Amino acid sequence: MIGKILFLTAFLAGLPFLLAKLIYHLHMLQLNAYFNCRYLGWLGRQWAKVFRPVEFFPVALLFVLFLWQVWHGTSHQVVTGTFAFAFAVVSLFLFFTREKGKAKKKLVYTPRVKRLLTAATILFIFIFVVLWQIQASFLAFLFTLALLQALVFLLVLGGNLLMLPVEKGISYYYYRDARRKLQGMPRLKVIGITGSYGKTSTKHIVQKILAQQYNVLMTPASFNTTMGVVRTIREQLSPLHDYFIVEMGAKKPGDIAEICRLVRPTVGMLTSVGPQHLETFKTIERVQETKFELIRALPSDGIAVLNRDEPLINDGMKRFENSTLRYVTYGLGQGEKLPHISARDIRYSEEGTEFTVVREDGQEYPFKTKLLGKHNLYNLLAGIALAFALGMDYKSIYAGVRDIVPIEHRLQIKRKEDYVIIDDAYNANPVGTQMALEVLGLISGNKKILVTPGMIELGSREYELNREFARQAAQVCDYIILVGGKRTKPLQDGLAEAQYPPEKYTVVKDVFAAFEHLEKIRRKGDIILLENDLTDDYDE
Repeated sequence: MIGKILFLTAFLAGLPFLLAKLIYHLHMLQLNAYFNCRYLGWLGRQWAKVFRPVEFFPVALLFVLFLWQVWHGTSHQVVTGTFAFAFAVVSLFLFFTREKGKAKKKLVYTPRVKRLLTAATILFIFIFVVLWQIQASFLAFLFTLALLQALVFLLVLGGNLLMLPVEKGISYYYYRDARRKLQGMPRLKVIGITGSYGKTSTKHIVQKILAQQYNVLMTPASFNTTMGVVRTIREQLSPLHDYFIVEMGAKKPGDIAEICRLVRPTVGMLTSVGPQHLETFKTIERVQETKFELIRALPSDGIAVLNRDEPLINDGMKRFENSTLRYVTYGLGQGEKLPHISARDIRYSEEGTEFTVVREDGQEYPFKTKLLGKHNLYNLLAGIALAFALGMDYKSIYAGVRDIVPIEHRLQIKRKEDYVIIDDAYNANPVGTQMALEVLGLISGNKKILVTPGMIELGSREYELNREFARQAAQVCDYIILVGGKRTKPLQDGLAEAQYPPEKYTVVKDVFAAFEHLEKIRRKGDIILLENDLTDDYDE
């Protein structure tokens, strides 16, 4: 009887550590959009952090007990009780000493997470019901618990697979409901916006300009997946809206076409085609083809607004040309052909940008904006080009451009009491990092400090592009803080190639350590650029 109580106590003592690990892994699955393949990719990247040798100690402990029982042909109550007690102590020790790092983005207990947690719990109970049915020993119960502690990802993967039919059914119901709602709004015009970079900023700019004359809804934040768009339609879209601006993201071919089948855009805007998400796309040609899914989905009388300065967009126009569409192009005249809308007399300052828009017919219109950087000028030209194509007057367009404020975490200037932060932490890409460094060089101040973990999801070009980013930063920055030792190796190599003094940069573990170090070195008048902020699943 005492032995049973000891084993039950040991079993219960092992549950808190298992639950804590389960919650952590569910958080990582959520950050990877609930895709098992991406979650497995995270496991592969972080295997040393995920599979810590100390967490296998309870397994080893119980395996030693098993060998002892086999060797002696019996289970001595004192010995087995001692091992059970040791298992309980070790499990509680692991629970109380586990790493409790701060999360930049905490686990959100959405209905889907709750369903997943329920599925994992059912799977856990099923395993032990089977052990009970086959009358397994108490040692087998504890050994199975110890294995699940160490290999909790199996519960997460299993629970996610179990819920897959349920999630597909729920998604299908929501999708059909959103489609019915759209069909009931025949006067609604849908504008689709995509691009390797610039699409979110362009979305905000278009919304601000069109809102001068129309009732406009845009997908919020980065709701750029099919289900994100579905949620926006079901929760926010109303018959009062004239335009619905839909940001369209893609991780793989077919993603944009899927959104287009839902919303059926009449206007398509393509801002850029570049080396983003190459880990899943593999080649830049597949990125190009996927982005042009939006243009190919437009009706015969649709409007395609394209960046004429982008070589891959020009090439795509030839490959996927639809002669019935109305093409409206914009740019700075750096492409093969002159665009319909261009800019000249461009003047950048700390307060914003002034420029003159030149239309194809020679008409000129001056503009002023609070936005900084060349890439924001391209985004503005996209919005202005569309507004003119839709027949808006200059005064309304000017008012919209004038009132646009920097989007949160996208080259957002934050003036503190005695220093300035350029917050470009939302995302980073090869074009964006170059533009951010240009803005950093533009603003006058004391030391110019860069804080960055580098760029990700660039496939085979990731090392090369990060190294080049570091070489560019070496020309502008007085001090650099690199976040993550292994991940920033390309940046470290780039700084070495640029002969950047080692004492002028440091490498820290995570963003929290970066800010601690920043507080130590920061002085009055410093300008600090925060370039990219990776989610917790990229922490080393």
